[in-house]
Amino acid sequence: MNLYTQKYNEEEMMQILCQLLNAGESIKTALYCVYKGTGFFASYRNIVAGYIALTDNDRLIGMKFGTFGSEAVSQYMGYAKKITVKNYPFGQKVVHMIFDDGKKQEVKIQLAPKMVGSKFPDQQKNFDIFMDELNAKINLLEQ
Repeated sequence: MNLYTQKYNEEEMMQILCQLLNAGESIKTALYCVYKGTGFFASYRNIVAGYIALTDNDRLIGMKFGTFGSEAVSQYMGYAKKITVKNYPFGQKVVHMIFDDGKKQEVKIQLAPKMVGSKFPDQQKNFDIFMDELNAKINLLEQ
């Protein structure tokens, strides 16, 4: 699948994210998001649509949909070294997470609490759950 073949609805999101689950694992919360580029050469052009979720096994999973294909995201939240959240207009948040499991990896996403005219009826509820989970993780990292 790629950027142009997606339907972008909650049913499709759950089907795709469930494929990334480990045995016995379930999704706590899932959201539509926009992945942003990270690093020195990151640009506003390096954004792709996708999905992101937190699981009950403390994993962050997701799928990015680029022009020519898709890419899975999977990180254990225990490897998070830094999480920053910036506020954007209309309640949106940009979340930048740095993970280190021996190799430094970054995930930067932009989340919106509401998707006007879209097929994500639980986006607001899932956004609140996601942010509560992240804020709890940020508090643990700051101790």
